[in-house]
Amino acid sequence: RGFTLIEITVVILIISLVASIAVVMFSRFNEKQNLQSKAEKMVSILRYCHRYAMFNQTRVQFLLTRNGYTLKRQSSDNLFYPWQPFSESNEQFSYLNFHWQTTDDTNQNKPLNVNFYPDGSVSAPLTVPFTVQLYLGEKNTGIAIALSSQGSISLKRKGQPIAM
Repeated sequence: RGFTLIEITVVILIISLVASIAVVMFSRFNEKQNLQSKAEKMVSILRYCHRYAMFNQTRVQFLLTRNGYTLKRQSSDNLFYPWQPFSESNEQFSYLNFHWQTTDDTNQNKPLNVNFYPDGSVSAPLTVPFTVQLYLGEKNTGIAIALSSQGSISLKRKGQPIAM
């Protein structure tokens, strides 16, 4: 006895339904991994700037915009010059949705300027601590990077610390 056309059609529908669910789940997982990677990279850049400023007794500026980030360091003539200590491009942060917020307000996709000082302190717009929230798609899938005025930098997802 063989299979009827209806039985074969039902089996094919079930297989295609399971496959489509798997594809959607994989793409969401891939998005989260991509976001996690970018957030970890941004944290390492911020930590590097903080350490560089203290070790070299100079001021470092980190500017995050919709086009990526820019680094500047203060020279002996007290002027700031562009600085790219990393070999890879900053384009990995281009078009990444982000907002930063302080206790006062939220700034959707507005440039964020952070200054690292030789004494280890950090200043940013308005008040510190502030949080940079990075997200792809929905805000609730985001990762928060918190930076205090003392220079501590932490990474959190939905209120939970992420081990790095």
